[in-house]
Amino acid sequence: MDIAMDKLYALSLPLDHAKKALYVKGTSPYAVEKGSVLDFITYFNSFCVKKWLRYTTLTKLELRLELRGRFRITFKTVGTNGEREVFSDVAEAPGYLRVFDHKTLSALDSLLGFELTCLEDGCEFSGGAWYGDFTDSRQLNIGISICTFKREEYVKRTLKTLEQFMPQAPWLRVLVVDNGGTLPLRDDGRVRILHNRNYGGSGGFARGMTEYAEQEDSPDYVLLMDDDIVLDTTAIERTHSFLCRLKPQYADSFLAGAMLSNEKPTVQFENTAFWNGVTYRSNFHDWDLTDPVKLAQNGELPAQKNQYAGWWYCCIPSERIRQIGYPLPLFIKNDDMEYSVRNDREIITLNGVGVWHQVFDTKQSPVMSYYANRNSLILQHYTGGGRATLLLSLMLKAAKRLLRCDWAELHVLARSAADYILGLEKLTELPADRFMQQIAETVRCPFVAADLLTLIKCALCILFGFKGLDREYKTFRRIRLSDVSFWKAYFER
Repeated sequence: MDIAMDKLYALSLPLDHAKKALYVKGTSPYAVEKGSVLDFITYFNSFCVKKWLRYTTLTKLELRLELRGRFRITFKTVGTNGEREVFSDVAEAPGYLRVFDHKTLSALDSLLGFELTCLEDGCEFSGGAWYGDFTDSRQLNIGISICTFKREEYVKRTLKTLEQFMPQAPWLRVLVVDNGGTLPLRDDGRVRILHNRNYGGSGGFARGMTEYAEQEDSPDYVLLMDDDIVLDTTAIERTHSFLCRLKPQYADSFLAGAMLSNEKPTVQFENTAFWNGVTYRSNFHDWDLTDPVKLAQNGELPAQKNQYAGWWYCCIPSERIRQIGYPLPLFIKNDDMEYSVRNDREIITLNGVGVWHQVFDTKQSPVMSYYANRNSLILQHYTGGGRATLLLSLMLKAAKRLLRCDWAELHVLARSAADYILGLEKLTELPADRFMQQIAETVRCPFVAADLLTLIKCALCILFGFKGLDREYKTFRRIRLSDVSFWKAYFER
């Protein structure tokens, strides 16, 4: 056995039955009868050959298995055109080891996986892992930042999962930014809970970034994470293994976790998304990840203009935060879009780096609708939108509501557009929590004819004052967000 090999990640067994097919397909993941097959060509247990070869300095790969009894192990590679067998072997207890050199790996398709066929009764699979050899490897630390607001049950569940994993991950620490101030304060070195005023997701994640950036022993990466996800820590294990061996040319890239559906656990809701100038579009939406060909395609995401990584799981280099600055003070909605676009680097995704999350509800509260409308207009200044795109976006939003006779939403849109015209300097004069309370009161008011006049005035401001608006928004980001000064002052208002 080559003891010099680095362990990359362990083969995982299912969290529960509903998720089983993302780990192993077969009657049982442990013990099988003669003739039974365990299929590990799955989301969490196959190996993304092309990704590891492209982004890391991998030279050799090794699979180690812990077994009882005799199995036939059949290795398969999967590409966008289907799967094909590479070779088969007989695996004997107590263990099995197979090494793949660089030449062999280079000839494979996107994924490498294997099936175990039981050759006698009483066989048992009890564990295994992928190992690798690299020409370059570093030891990196990751600091998780979780933003929460009065969701104690969810964040306690996530913390429990992380604390069970942390003894085997000395490179990991956790910070919970509690915007609601309902969790007990805590600081035991590796797990910290601090209270923050309700400055929304933008403020919560910005606080996490500033806290980590100002530490003398700042982590190499900051992992932004929602409080209400369902997490398998194997995602963090392979995130760390992958980033430790990243090629230098990808040092500025974000690593994005996919969102899997809580309601349909084997279905992917989103594997990054992109802004098309009017709205966002999810990549590989509603994909069945139990399909091996879909898995291969999922690993070959093309580069796209205005592609972004959602902050339910997004790993960002700390040095890159110091270089490009801190998030826009948008309270909620579109902050993750703008920050990914600002980074202007390839976003990395990897099968097995994903979390379960409740899919977004198409029905929004008036307050959320306000922020979605306002921030989508602001976003145009950072995604290459011009005067015509902004006008078209506003007109389409208004026309949609008029056709539906949705007067309440038209009223919200009018306030959103009017505030967009003010610019971020004006919008951040009040503390974000007090501003949000004002919005909550305003959007409850009924529609009036003056709202139509407001929308017309805003359209004219865009038409004749676009250059000034564009300059103001871009100057705010370049000057005010370049370091921690703005956010530190903003938190204290």
